[in-house]
Amino acid sequence: MNIAFNEISIRPFAESPHTLKVHFINLGKTVKALKTNYNISHLIFPSNLAEIEVLPELSIHQWLEDLNGLEKQQIMSLISKKPFSNDFLDGSEVDIDSYVFSNIELGIDEDICTGLGLAHLYQTSTISLNTDIFWKNDRILLNILDYTTEERTSVSVSNCCLEELTEDFRTWLVENAEVVLVTTDLEPSDKLIHLRDDHGKDILDTFAKKLRNSNYVVSIINSLPFNSNTSRFIRKCYSDGKVEIVLHWEDQGIGMIVQTTGRTYHETIAIAELLKDKYDR
Repeated sequence: MNIAFNEISIRPFAESPHTLKVHFINLGKTVKALKTNYNISHLIFPSNLAEIEVLPELSIHQWLEDLNGLEKQQIMSLISKKPFSNDFLDGSEVDIDSYVFSNIELGIDEDICTGLGLAHLYQTSTISLNTDIFWKNDRILLNILDYTTEERTSVSVSNCCLEELTEDFRTWLVENAEVVLVTTDLEPSDKLIHLRDDHGKDILDTFAKKLRNSNYVVSIINSLPFNSNTSRFIRKCYSDGKVEIVLHWEDQGIGMIVQTTGRTYHETIAIAELLKDKYDR
């Protein structure tokens, strides 16, 4: 899934070139986390980004010329990756210039908002800089302007800020992020099974040998402590692909930790559901 950079969030302008640099470095860190944990594939920047004013009377191109070193490389690698907004809009009958944003408190009378418009067109989210507390909102209101009648239609898009992801935005990601599951090339007999020498090990071993037939299971890491009060097959999922499984039909509530091919929390949940559908009783 692609998300769009909200270029309007450059305003209000940062206090200094250094503060602006920090905003973009933090943007890169957030994008990296979204790609790692939620399969976000690309951050779309406006095609005219180089011309956008990022500080009073200073374009982003001019600002970048004054930077150097690793931080400049990090910012350049973030904002210079294709495709840009025009690549997505090529052949589209929708006029992106009809999307406008205004907020007097932010000093924005009414400006075209490419990122917010793309998010509405493609039913995705934007990501905003932390130049003002306003940009921490989970949803941003904007208008679609009919230039002929000057009528405005209010719409809203999901938005992510650069601080810790809010619960509402995490929920949006889980509901909307594309899940692409990968499988393992390991043969079932090559998948390691490690279980503690506890009561019920024989039952767990038999079940583990069934479980490793799944193309999404890499190994059986260890036994779980007894969970006799648990009635759920899936006890817990982790972002690194680990899944805790409980044989809840056994009186002792024996279980195991399974390493799956999940690369994110979202993927691991999807794999856990597949395992539940096939192996739960």
